[in-house]
Amino acid sequence: MSVNPDVATFISRLPCQIQLPASYAEFFEKSGPLCASYDESRRLARFYRREKAALTVVKRISAELSPTGICQVYLKDMSRAGVCFLHSGQLYPLEEIELVLASGERHQATIVRCRKIAALCYETAARLCLEPRG
Repeated sequence: MSVNPDVATFISRLPCQIQLPASYAEFFEKSGPLCASYDESRRLARFYRREKAALTVVKRISAELSPTGICQVYLKDMSRAGVCFLHSGQLYPLEEIELVLASGERHQATIVRCRKIAALCYETAARLCLEPRG
């Protein structure tokens, strides 16, 4: 994917509180397809997609719990149907988000899973919406 310099600059200026644990020291160096495990239920291939993106929570489950505003997240991997990213705050299943990638691509998605990796570092998985929300 080619990078749109204006979008990349916008993303780089967004607040980012993610604190990667020491075990993630080489986080941004991985690329290419992920190896599937024998018991994996996914139907589509996933690829490392290590880059910064902008995230907005469009529909929150709880106004008190969910982060608000637009912020920077770190993409982990992506397939045609889903995306996994790191966020400094906890998101909840069924919350709806919008991601803007450095290429300018916009993706709407619904959170399906979130787990704490470390303080200010949550691994979040979301199912991409194939049709635009109205």
